[in-house]
Amino acid sequence: MEDDNKLSEEFSLDLRDPEELMDILQEDPYAITFGDIFDSDYLAEKSEYSSLNQFVNDLPPEIEFGVELAEVPMVASLSSDDPTEQELLDKHVANNTSFEDWEDMKEDGMKQMMSKWASGRLEVNQ
Repeated sequence: MEDDNKLSEEFSLDLRDPEELMDILQEDPYAITFGDIFDSDYLAEKSEYSSLNQFVNDLPPEIEFGVELAEVPMVASLSSDDPTEQELLDKHVANNTSFEDWEDMKEDGMKQMMSKWASGRLEVNQ
């Protein structure tokens, strides 16, 4: 029994509460941006790109975010009101990443963010 407790202590993880991150983002939506989430490691694993700039620069010319994507808060939707533009973005994501569309990519990014936060691999500037 004592060995079980010792083993349990050795393998216990000190995880951060995801609610804490949600509180931070509610207070400051700019605390985590697309640039923080879609970093070079993430994009190299999930796409044919090695940086967010490379992903953005390869977008069809009809797609204009009108902002520097890396600085946009992760909580922003960044979905286009123009169905054609949204369709082009979804097609670009489907053809160049492991995701079906932009929403799928953002959802995975959010999961990645929560995982990094919980494990202490993501720091947030407050």
